[in-house]
Amino acid sequence: MKVERGQRSTQMANSMGTGDSLVEHNGFGADVIRFPAGGGVANHTHEGDHILFCIAGEGYVVYEGEPHKLYPGVCYFVLGSVDHAIKANSDLVLIAVGNKHHPVGSPKRMVPVPYNVTTPTEMRI
Repeated sequence: MKVERGQRSTQMANSMGTGDSLVEHNGFGADVIRFPAGGGVANHTHEGDHILFCIAGEGYVVYEGEPHKLYPGVCYFVLGSVDHAIKANSDLVLIAVGNKHHPVGSPKRMVPVPYNVTTPTEMRI
């Protein structure tokens, strides 16, 4: 299956990303999310936990103030209660699978939080 790197159909609230829903059922959901090169989403938290699967591009997920590389084939489990951010070095395409799911464009999907002082400056969005 080929996944295009271009912009998705729905603008994400509080984010430079766009996304498309893959599945939603009883609070569980999965979406394809795309961040343009140089874009991303600032530190945030959310109700549920999720797994991020990188399927195209490169970037970072900053989790508990530590940057972790994103590249095709890598995945990360992210506790929603821990502040985290995403930075795209190139057009970055992720599949996000999680519980207590909110639609891609919903402002309830994430709550922005102040930057963690340990987040490296080059990772800030």
